[in-house]
Amino acid sequence: MRRPLRRCFREALEIAAQQGARFWELRSAISLARFRIGQGRNAEAAETLRKVHGSFSEGFDIADMRTARDLIDQLRTLKTPPRAHESNGLWPKKVL
Repeated sequence: MRRPLRRCFREALEIAAQQGARFWELRSAISLARFRIGQGRNAEAAETLRKVHGSFSEGFDIADMRTARDLIDQLRTLKTPPRAHESNGLWPKKVL
């Protein structure tokens, strides 16, 4: 039986948190947020990112931290993701 993709991302996020693997937790949060953005669920994406990103007290220059911060900033200013041909690399492209 195939598990929904969202459930896989949530599970990865939970396992990383349980294991104290902070940067894997962040990477999982970024993946889940991008998936939610692709579904038009920007508020949920932003909440997931803010929760995990906000729990860090160091490492802000690491690529995943910058990516999370950039996504949070874009979600703050955009109501909907750009169209696939306008993608800047932060938003997932829609796959047909």
